[in-house]
Amino acid sequence: MTTLASAARYDHIDLGHLPHVIRTWRQSEGLSLRAAARRLDSSASALRNWESGVAPRPIALVRIVPALGLSRSGSRLAVNGPETQAAPRATDGTPLFRARLAAGLTQSAIATGLHVSTATVSRWESGVRAPEPDLIPPLAALVGLTPVMTRRLFARYPETRNQRVGRLPALGPYLRHRGIGTDEVASITGVSRSIAKAWCSGRTSVPVRSLRALSAVLGVDLLEMEPALRVRRIGTPSPLCSRRRQLGLTQRELATAVGVCQSTISEWERSRRQPRPGHVASVARLLRCSPVDLAHEMRWARTARPGTSDWHRLPMGALLLAERTHHGYKAAEVGRMVGVTPGTVHRWERGLSHPSGRSRRRLALVYGLDGALLGVTSGLPLSRVGGRR
Repeated sequence: MTTLASAARYDHIDLGHLPHVIRTWRQSEGLSLRAAARRLDSSASALRNWESGVAPRPIALVRIVPALGLSRSGSRLAVNGPETQAAPRATDGTPLFRARLAAGLTQSAIATGLHVSTATVSRWESGVRAPEPDLIPPLAALVGLTPVMTRRLFARYPETRNQRVGRLPALGPYLRHRGIGTDEVASITGVSRSIAKAWCSGRTSVPVRSLRALSAVLGVDLLEMEPALRVRRIGTPSPLCSRRRQLGLTQRELATAVGVCQSTISEWERSRRQPRPGHVASVARLLRCSPVDLAHEMRWARTARPGTSDWHRLPMGALLLAERTHHGYKAAEVGRMVGVTPGTVHRWERGLSHPSGRSRRRLALVYGLDGALLGVTSGLPLSRVGGRR
């Protein structure tokens, strides 16, 4: 960027004469308003305002003073001449304001980098509110400070009503471990159950006031536990999850290889459901272990199957339910194989209705039963059960 050839002649001029200095510099360089604005990294309208006596913002002085070759002595600009000084800004003394000026950034640049509004950055600098904890590390990187130093900048800021600590995914498991459910959280904090559920699951940020209310009930300071509550899971993973992670597999990859959905793998790892024997063998083969060892580690116990002597004494509904539970099928899976809806399967098992002859033949094939147990009287061989009518 070009400066005046004899920059020393401007060193004795007070910054209050800056409008005159800018006009003289532009005329001596033979620059138009637009060309001079490009050299000062500004807009033509802003340069016109400076020449007419409007005081530039402090961030603009970082570019103007070196470009004109002026000394940086003097801290205020005169708006209407050397004797009248502009009133000091309320944010001139805040550490964040000085750090932003030292980094050569505008409020808009910080707002764009953090995906917030310029008004939010202005509130941070004026001491009205502190940023969210999640925004402190990227803010520190922008202004060239460490996260610890940036947190100290906002240590004495007043606590606002909507100030939040961020998302806490482990808050729900911790509260359940202490015997506090979602309904109790909603009652303690005075919010709806849906909002309390979103806090406990880590979907939304938790307000500081609500966290203090929960701390008073529990007798512990949850704000000090904030780093631990940000961890997604508390406790040791299940053996199935540990084996999967050791091989570098994701739940989606394992689900695709086994032929189930990802949520099913998640339920198996959390012991909410038990896989059927065929799936246990497939998972054990993919995880390079024995099906017996995997079932023992996960405590997967197969449901006792009725003995052959009891089959004839059981009602059809009870027999169908026992067989489906023994094989680990869901009603929807049985319905797809038989060709009916899951509700129909449940009605059969409750004894509210009875399967047709075609459905009985298919059920016998699915469960590996003798057709006579289900009252199959047709001479149609079971090998043709899967065909069309």
